[in-house]
Parts: sequence; structure tokens; C-alpha cells
Amino acid sequence: MDDYVGYNHIKIDPGDDEKTAFRTPLGNFMYTVIPFGLKNACATYQRTMMAISYDLFHEIVEFYVNDLVIKSKKEAAHLVDLRRVFIRCRTCTLNMNPLKCAFKVTSGKFSGFVVNIQGVQMDLDDQKVILNMS
Repeated sequence: MDDYVGYNHIKIDPGDDEKTAFRTPLGNFMYTVIPFGLKNACATYQRTMMAISYDLFHEIVEFYVNDLVIKSKKEAAHLVDLRRVFIRCRTCTLNMNPLKCAFKVTSGKFSGFVVNIQGVQMDLDDQKVILNMS
């Protein structure tokens, strides 16, 4: 699943928003949410996701930046796991992009790796590139 506008879920502390000020011909502005280009945006987002899913992480959820994988050992448990994650997303007001979500997938690529029932493996295409390097 793809977290829709992921960084924009994280509000900047009101005391720190003036540090993000910028000027345009229309006036001066400040960010109220973490902007994508901020140096620590990735780390802050990752830390936020860890805090949100502390009890689900590595058990049924894996995430990298704004992508989430919900994994289940048994097909029957997958709907229960999906429900747990969706309830958490709703509670924390995280929105997923439905156009970038796939459900009931038994194998797929995730952040350059192949995820399947055996676990996480390196993508064969990436292996070929490395093996064929001069």
C-alpha cells in the first residue's frame, strides 16, 4: 500500500514553523507540515511510522518511506491483519492511495526486493545486473 502524501501527515511544531519560512512575490509563507525537501523529512517520517505501528511492525507490517506491506502467514489471517492496519491508519488519519495499492498478492516487488511466502529476497533482475558488471 502507498501512503498518500505521507510527509504531509506530520505537523511541524508551531514553535518551529518559522524555521521553514520562505518568501515569494505573493508574500512570506511557512510550512505547517513537513515539506518533502526538508533534510530530516525521511527520518522524521520513518520515526513517526515506527511510533504509529510499534506493535504491528515486523509482526504484520513492513514499511519503507511511504510504502507498506501487510504480511500474513495464513490466507485466513490476512483479512484480520488488514483490518488491524486499516483501523490504525484511520485512528492516525493516514490516507492510502487506492491507485497504488494491491491486495491479496502472494509475491511482488517492494523497494527493490521480491517479497513472497519464503520471505524477502533480492530481485533476480538486480542480481543479473551485478553479475554482468564489467
